[in-house]
Amino acid sequence: MAKEIVERVSSHTVGRELYIPYKPVVRGATESTKLRVVLDASARSNERIPSLNDCLETGPPLQNVCRGLKPVALGGDLKQAFLQFCIQLEDRDALRFHWNKDKGTWNEKVLRFARALFGLVQSPILSRGTLHQYSEGMKERYPSAVEEIKSLYIDDVIAGGETTEKMRKLKQSAVAVFGEAQFELHKWHWNKPELQASGEPEDGKQSYAKEQPGV
Repeated sequence: MAKEIVERVSSHTVGRELYIPYKPVVRGATESTKLRVVLDASARSNERIPSLNDCLETGPPLQNVCRGLKPVALGGDLKQAFLQFCIQLEDRDALRFHWNKDKGTWNEKVLRFARALFGLVQSPILSRGTLHQYSEGMKERYPSAVEEIKSLYIDDVIAGGETTEKMRKLKQSAVAVFGEAQFELHKWHWNKPELQASGEPEDGKQSYAKEQPGV
């Protein structure tokens, strides 16, 4: 499958076997991806049986406390952050789903996720914990930058500084730090137009953090 995000299920089951239903989420106001398929890990077959999300440990909150407002603000989004984190082989059968690509024929396949997915209550802690561990390992090479950019909110890098030049350098360092782990930073937002790189479009698309203000 593309990018090995999902994979076909073999006849041999490893671990617990669960099937997750999915539903369409329509967002007509967006310029792209107006229809998104979201797996519902909170769905229950009946009131007496817990959902997959009910059975998972969410972990402690790892978001850093806001350290105050700075005159120059900068933020960037880690592209498809959850999908960058692999699920251990023994846990993948709990992330099965049925898929029929052509609704005109009955050619159903059983697939399972090999990566963390949107809608799984455990995905934020998997993402944040892994990124925290990765950032710690990059401290020796990028000490000041890591201290600033590790203040992640879900999948957003959020930072502030006293000068535009400082934040421009931080932006470059953030791209370098996460780039080594094959993460792409995009959807940049700022309050100073000078932070826009040459040829870089101002991307107004919203990230997961902006879509979920109650998180």
